[in-house]
Amino acid sequence: LSLPVNVTSLSSALLSARELVDAATERGAARTKSVDEVERAELARGMGVENPERPPKWARTDFKRLKDGQDRRRKRATIDELDRDLQDLLAFYRDVLVVQVGGQVTLVNAEMLGNIEKVAGRCAPETTMRAMEAILEAREKITAYVTPLLAVEELALALRAS
Repeated sequence: LSLPVNVTSLSSALLSARELVDAATERGAARTKSVDEVERAELARGMGVENPERPPKWARTDFKRLKDGQDRRRKRATIDELDRDLQDLLAFYRDVLVVQVGGQVTLVNAEMLGNIEKVAGRCAPETTMRAMEAILEAREKITAYVTPLLAVEELALALRAS
């Protein structure tokens, strides 16, 4: 949620996008790691392979198939993590809009009131709405399997303009 405050230049936008995607990738990999290890060990045990890291030639196809499936699951987990981050960012901008229009509702991110007010003070509600639209567009892109980094870089550049 520091993205809206930190994105003030081209370089900070691109750096923030990279950091956001890297963090989502790490969380996605951590979420799938234990399942991956169990599956690999079970396949090795079922095939009678002592070292699953170096399977014999006759077992490599099965281990490759397993790895490919695990890679797809890890990518999906990364996309899920990134989508959650974008939902949080959308809630932040919702709070910005509430402050800008003087809404009388509870802020989702009340603990970040200082940053919310900072962002609210530097743009108009129309600009905030465009930022929210850019976030929704980025969510659509990552779930449509556009390269996450490209989608988030585009978003960060759009937020920089707001």
